[in-house]
Amino acid sequence: MLLVSTWFWWSCWWWAGLHRQADAVSIGGSVESTLASFHHPFLEILTPVNGQVAETTEVDIELVVREITMPSSFRGTKICLGIHAKNAVPTSNGDTETGLTEFCFDQTSSKVFHAQNLVAGMSYTVRVFLVDRGNVIAVSMRHFRVAAIAIPGHAGLVTILTALQHAVTLHDTDAAVGIYRRILVESPEHSHTLHLLGLTKLRAGRAMEAIPYLQQALRANATIEALHNTLGLCLKEVGRSADAAWHFEKALALRPSYVEARFNLGTLWQATQVYDRAIDEFRTLAAMVQANSLDLTVAHQRDVFVRLCGAYQGASRRDDALGCLNDALALWPHDTDFINERGNWYLNAGYLDLAHDDYQVAADAGALVATFNLALVKEAMGHTNDSINVYANLLQLTETRHLSTSHIRMVQAGVVPRVLPFDSALVDQARQDMGRRLDAMLQQDSITTVDWTDLMTNQFPTGYHLISHPHNNNQLKQKLATMLEMYAPSLKTPSFLGRSYSTIPRELRHRSRIGFVAEDSHVLDLVHALDQSSFDVFLFTVSSSAAANVARQLGLRHVHFVALPAGVGPSAVEIQRHDLDVLIYADVGANKWSYFLSFAKLAPVQAAWALGYSDTSGVRAIDYVVTSEYEYPDFDRQHYSETPFALKGLGLYQTQSMAPNTTTYPLTSRAHIRQLLVQEFHLPKSFHFYFVAEVFDLGCEITYI
Repeated sequence: MLLVSTWFWWSCWWWAGLHRQADAVSIGGSVESTLASFHHPFLEILTPVNGQVAETTEVDIELVVREITMPSSFRGTKICLGIHAKNAVPTSNGDTETGLTEFCFDQTSSKVFHAQNLVAGMSYTVRVFLVDRGNVIAVSMRHFRVAAIAIPGHAGLVTILTALQHAVTLHDTDAAVGIYRRILVESPEHSHTLHLLGLTKLRAGRAMEAIPYLQQALRANATIEALHNTLGLCLKEVGRSADAAWHFEKALALRPSYVEARFNLGTLWQATQVYDRAIDEFRTLAAMVQANSLDLTVAHQRDVFVRLCGAYQGASRRDDALGCLNDALALWPHDTDFINERGNWYLNAGYLDLAHDDYQVAADAGALVATFNLALVKEAMGHTNDSINVYANLLQLTETRHLSTSHIRMVQAGVVPRVLPFDSALVDQARQDMGRRLDAMLQQDSITTVDWTDLMTNQFPTGYHLISHPHNNNQLKQKLATMLEMYAPSLKTPSFLGRSYSTIPRELRHRSRIGFVAEDSHVLDLVHALDQSSFDVFLFTVSSSAAANVARQLGLRHVHFVALPAGVGPSAVEIQRHDLDVLIYADVGANKWSYFLSFAKLAPVQAAWALGYSDTSGVRAIDYVVTSEYEYPDFDRQHYSETPFALKGLGLYQTQSMAPNTTTYPLTSRAHIRQLLVQEFHLPKSFHFYFVAEVFDLGCEITYI
């Protein structure tokens, strides 16, 4: 065992001149010195503390000699330091003593001594004497031991440090956990071991089990920033967002440059939709990336910008999001992910040409998702055949990488001309091709479902633009809906539903519960016509504030407004929670969110209301379509997959213009148009007409849905 002194040259322990009456003072000193030395002894061992368990074979011995409490009569004091080793287990001859190592030296200002080559499993006693002219005037003593851990693959016992190093190489295995537990038997408050054990639990997906270990570690030492960061991750995982934020912020307070804690705090704010605070954290990190002052891998640097751009999008700061993407591309000009994301930004903003260019660049670089988006934007631009060809190329690329192709085939099958060609024969050909693609999907013997993905955000087809074709869409829409049920079975029997209406008896009610699913408040006119004493009405919207204001103006007392969460699954759960008798989808044809939601049987009776979209849904879960009593009976039977329900007083939607051509009748008035429509449909004079303007220029639709 070696004992090494670390010297600090501060002041010598000579007292001449400080106290002129030094020779007259006894060993006890003055009353003041005696009281001071009682509370603060002349000599004290600060470390190791009594009973300490050393984790290595080395230990620092720190002393303090207090000048202020020492009588001035002492001259030429010396320090004697000894370490007495004692076996934890007696030797073969019964001895437990292993000897004494002792050094004496003149009093100096040295405070720290280093002992090394200690032995695992050995107990030690440290004694320090302060000696003045052969007299011992002060003594300090401490006991400590070196921990001893038995681990597989090592002969004999090892220290905590060696055991930890070995456990880390085992990663998050049961063997590593076993070593951590053996260490805690030796040293129950060992912060590092508690931290590693908590990390192991967290990585195994057992955050709740990790929390007590991390809290215990913090009770032992609350100044370790990494502990606060890990505990924050666990608390975030179990949904305790406020507590998680506190620990991330505490970690940053302890070390403001702690990148991981700042990133984790930003992701927490982003996950809880506190976007402004998330932006603050990510913008700080992004500035460090741009200044090349962040010691992170390129992948982690990219992730900072991915998060920042996403937070801008979440906060609806679209211009800032575009600026963020451009900043990222200034750093990584050939990064296909950022190029593709900028294409998405352009597409959502309606800049189809710019979106097309970005998708093309990323697709040429081999990005499959950009190739998929390229096909989508070509369809939106009216290049139907080009879109289908890009999908065909994408299928080949996907198959060579042994990836699932169901998603691509489903979207390709639903491609439909957005802009009608001049030749009606081309429209017929496009519809026939669509029918063949749908038939091929329905005839597959072995399929791979797509329940792993979100149909809303991955551009699955709804057949919306079929309404612009001058044809009956019943068969095509039913085939499309059947394909979606077949390849996305959770739509029809959703895994996100907790119970079945067929197995739970429904209670008798005095008032029926009717729900409407709509994007805005346009259904309130129909709601206003309902007998409010007979119905409880629920309006499910993306945002309920505007609809609620209209309802108050109309005096609708029995309308409950429910803002649905994002996503088809969460929306279905929320609707089902209200236990409706009838559910009516007002936008099922024109809105993807309503369309995919309608596949689930969320009420015993489900209906579509063809308001502004006089077309069938094709969805088998919808029982009725609410139509006008003035629609032709033959048209009903042929046109809808649902059973038509003619609601008295409901208006009529007619896509073929019955108004005279203004070039032929330049003086046509609204009264004249009304007269023509009344005569054509044999309507009462009190009938209300609603006109929806659709603008076309040379066959190109101006508005995009």
